[in-house]
Amino acid sequence: MRLAIGCPVYNREWSLPRWFQCIFDQKVMLKNVDLVFAYTEGEDNTLDIINKYGQKFHSLTIIDCNDIKAFGGRDSERYYSLVILRNRIFEVLRDLQPDYYFSYDSDILLPEGTLKGLIKDKKDIVGPWVDLVPPNGIPNCVSVVGNGFRRRKPYAQFYPQTGLYEVDTVFAVSLMSNPVFNTCTYMYHPGGEDYGFAINIINAGFKSFMDANYIGTHLYKRDI
Repeated sequence: MRLAIGCPVYNREWSLPRWFQCIFDQKVMLKNVDLVFAYTEGEDNTLDIINKYGQKFHSLTIIDCNDIKAFGGRDSERYYSLVILRNRIFEVLRDLQPDYYFSYDSDILLPEGTLKGLIKDKKDIVGPWVDLVPPNGIPNCVSVVGNGFRRRKPYAQFYPQTGLYEVDTVFAVSLMSNPVFNTCTYMYHPGGEDYGFAINIINAGFKSFMDANYIGTHLYKRDI
């Protein structure tokens, strides 16, 4: 089985060493893993860290995205930029053709065994449970409401923190099968690029799941 892991990165020197350690802790065969980053140059040593750790993997692709202003500014500007960055990763994946793509944002930490567990689930899209805004209990998933798209059930009490169950989509960290990234793309939505992607995957007939047997941690600030 061939696996790709990646995400957009900008000024992530503070989180990437722990992020890489989480990948190593998954105990997957690194010789079967391709890394793909959409990189926007910042003011720190993000690129040096990627190159240092990236040599341990089967391949390392760093997409130069300095033409995109991805971070800062208004939400709408950031969402448009992230659509482009995530779709550029998809373009690389369509050349690499891994069996799975692990979309894993660089401010998320995962317990050992998460990735192998998600692979064993054998779903189109599946992600672990992550509280994005602790301690408020806002999980990494969204739900459809009528003709719009927003968090129908926004808080943790609506989503069990154990077991495997269907949701409309998961984001921040998710494992998606080859047909998903070959068929779907991100698109702009005022709620964020993940909402636009969710619309596309639902329209394409893919199913998303939350595997709450695995609980991740969001590094929502640097001193965590």
